[in-house]
Amino acid sequence: MKTKHNHIENQKIDASLVSPRFLDDRSVSIKRHLRHNESIKQAFVKLAECKLTLKEKHVLQMLSSKNNTLKSTEIAKEIKLRLNCSESTVWNIIKSLRNLRLIRNDCLEISIEGKLITRGKND
Repeated sequence: MKTKHNHIENQKIDASLVSPRFLDDRSVSIKRHLRHNESIKQAFVKLAECKLTLKEKHVLQMLSSKNNTLKSTEIAKEIKLRLNCSESTVWNIIKSLRNLRLIRNDCLEISIEGKLITRGKND
């Protein structure tokens, strides 16, 4: 029985896509993009500053300065006390930051993107 993806699996890879010439052309293109890397980072930080609420920014900053030896619930309780808000508000903020991929799922560890934002605010 054929699946609908069999035609993709059976196709051969175009040799020009992996040729040295193609890779050289790609590396030149990538280098051009990397030149703009710093401006992209700055734009990302500015976008986050506009998008994130004040409490989300505070939570992100708190998580970036933590050594995460505490459990998620303990961290949430600590954030609740520092922000003077309900625990459900803290969990909603955490959910929002997870959805934006600024913190990792279970451990409340700040992601690379989250670190970029917190560093960008300090620079």
